[in-house]
Amino acid sequence: MLIYDTRTLNHLAAALAPRIAEHLTARPRAGEAEADLDELLTEAASAAILGLMPATLGSWRARGRGPAYIRLGTKRRAPIRYKRGVILEYRDRGAVNPGR
Repeated sequence: MLIYDTRTLNHLAAALAPRIAEHLTARPRAGEAEADLDELLTEAASAAILGLMPATLGSWRARGRGPAYIRLGTKRRAPIRYKRGVILEYRDRGAVNPGR
């Protein structure tokens, strides 16, 4: 049995909270209308939809692969965003139809 002190638990909660929030907002909940396809998603939210780690998308960008992205600025370290529609289309392109 693992025992953590309060400081460690608070640190873990603070580190995971943003990732959990992005994951929960990455895809519409059951019963909700499909989100705006032009909505800009963070790298983490886009990776969650694709079932990848955010670093994988970064690696793909460096190699000229993966879905189209938008750089918000001209600096090399400018934030990267992906359109929800592009991510969904990229995900669905990998779908396999075994009947064909």
